[in-house]
Amino acid sequence: PSLSQDKMFECGIVDKLSKYVPVRNDVLLMSVLRLLHNLSFDGGLRDAMVKTGMIPKVREMGGTISDVRCAGAVQRMHIISWSCSTSAVAPQYQRSIT
Repeated sequence: PSLSQDKMFECGIVDKLSKYVPVRNDVLLMSVLRLLHNLSFDGGLRDAMVKTGMIPKVREMGGTISDVRCAGAVQRMHIISWSCSTSAVAPQYQRSIT
């Protein structure tokens, strides 16, 4: 993880972003989804998404997303929900979430 990812993890970025999913402002929603997509590659932040209930919220929006740039974020959330139900995150990517 990069220094900025560590800071975002420490600040509870996923919890803060969860209030914007869903949101009526399309530009804001697309920005949040793209950020979540990028953050989902970090194991600790991905676990935080699972624990805050972000994954189901984004998945439910899947049918309403028409922006191609954000389709990847929704698809990534589907993959995360599947992988979390079938296997654990590799230990080297785990962080303690309190």
